[in-house]
Amino acid sequence: VITLSALFILLRNLMVRIVYGQEYINFSSLIIPLCGWLCLSIVNNILGVQILVARGFQKQYSVVFVISICVLILSNFGLGYLWESMGVAIATMFSELIICLGCLIVIFKYKLLK
Repeated sequence: VITLSALFILLRNLMVRIVYGQEYINFSSLIIPLCGWLCLSIVNNILGVQILVARGFQKQYSVVFVISICVLILSNFGLGYLWESMGVAIATMFSELIICLGCLIVIFKYKLLK
């Protein structure tokens, strides 16, 4: 996934030009935080679903998820206001990072990786 994301980032201008046309080339930079979101969501799945939920820590995972949703809503307003679509893309990536960090905190707190 990291390799695929790096390829998407490197070829973003070409892909946007082919799929959407030259008039959308200014939005190709949105692919960068969205590829970060993609990578983090896979890590989040491993940490949250495969480790926490599989070991009976659904409640803790739900709390982390709710915190992330609150961060997403607030950061969408703030970053969206400041940087428009790029801010919203960054907010999405940031909220996924919050889930990953929250899952890691729970995993280390309960010593789930031995």
